Amino acid sequence: MGIAEDGSNLAATHDASVRVLDIQSDWQTTEDDSFWVSATDRPVLLHPDPVADAARMRAATSCPSTQHIVTKAAAADDPRRFHIASQSRYGLTIADHEGFSMPFYTPHAHTSLTAQLYAVQASPDGTFIGVGGADGLFHVLQVPSAQSIQLEGHVSDVTHVDFFPSSLVALTGSTDFSLRIWSLQSFKCGAVLSGHRGAIRGMGILGRGRNVVSCANDRQVKVWHCGSGKSFREWTLPSTPTCMSVVAGFHAAAGPRLPRVDDLEFETDGACFFVGTDEHGVVGLDARMADPAMTLPSVSAVSAVHAAATASTHMLVVGGDDGSICTYDLRETSTPLYMTSRSNATVHAIAFIPGNEQGAAWIASGDGSCTRWDALWSSAPVVTGELVGPTYDAVNGVCVSRHGVSTVSRDRGVRTYTEASPQSQLTS
Repeated sequence: MGIAEDGSNLAATHDASVRVLDIQSDWQTTEDDSFWVSATDRPVLLHPDPVADAARMRAATSCPSTQHIVTKAAAADDPRRFHIASQSRYGLTIADHEGFSMPFYTPHAHTSLTAQLYAVQASPDGTFIGVGGADGLFHVLQVPSAQSIQLEGHVSDVTHVDFFPSSLVALTGSTDFSLRIWSLQSFKCGAVLSGHRGAIRGMGILGRGRNVVSCANDRQVKVWHCGSGKSFREWTLPSTPTCMSVVAGFHAAAGPRLPRVDDLEFETDGACFFVGTDEHGVVGLDARMADPAMTLPSVSAVSAVHAAATASTHMLVVGGDDGSICTYDLRETSTPLYMTSRSNATVHAIAFIPGNEQGAAWIASGDGSCTRWDALWSSAPVVTGELVGPTYDAVNGVCVSRHGVSTVSRDRGVRTYTEASPQSQLTS
């Protein structure tokens, strides 16, 4: 359990805790023979009321972290609290003497582009990394060569990037109010979806991609037919959307279904859109129902959402601009499984790690951290890894592919990491 500044145990204010470590970002290059790490025990509130317990969470996370010095030449018998347990070219593991350890990964590839970057996504086959930023370009990085192709078309920031299941077509969203569909064979724009009256704030691809969905600052959610460029279904949100996640095979609520729109509507049965908003939490929309299927409350503005389907259930992770992280089992949404946080910095992006039935994700934040969380579907989530990236600049996006983990940040950098346990190079 965490210890407060006055020495009291934090067990009185929360149900469990998760340990978080930060590391001096230039630990590899500093000429000093030591570097610092800071340790914090963050609260985990089980089955909280996300509104009533928000102040309780903020109070618990206000406790300061404790800084420790780690000697670069340290071995396992070092008397300090933390020591280097293992190290490799692209990372190291910090451990204490009580069995706790934390791997930190450094990038094996770093590409600098021309402007602040907002979005990153990998194609399903791993051939491409798509990046969007403030220069209005859609950057397509070919893997593993990292050769970059810049696609022009948007006239303002590219804030969202996704790939169709074929990996041959991409979708982008922009603050110029439009979405664009791109061929990754000809590297040309094949269609422009226009109709929103505000910046695009979220988007998703339904099934094989004949329909896509988007939300924007005009408070509208629209479902589009890609072939004709027409939107055929709309919802109006109670407040401005901030993000969106799409999940298939989930019927959010019972009730009358909207009639199918012939020749325009495909693979919408069981499609559900979870839209984060700045004032009304998360709004759940069933693609075939006129009214919202659910609303998940939040005190803070919702800044990131990600829904995932497992073999047995559907789960939703919600990140807030206050750093809060809530996980819901979508079979029972009256209360989250838990509420926790890594820090008070805004959660910018959530990327699930495929094939992990216990729930694992990389979560990017506004303080420059990108953290691996495991056991997200349980009542005891744990932090199991950290990416070493920008010192102070926000990590705006993160994605996972067969080649590793990629992030984009405010410092214009695209970083790619190989998630493998650092191998020991130490001698006792």
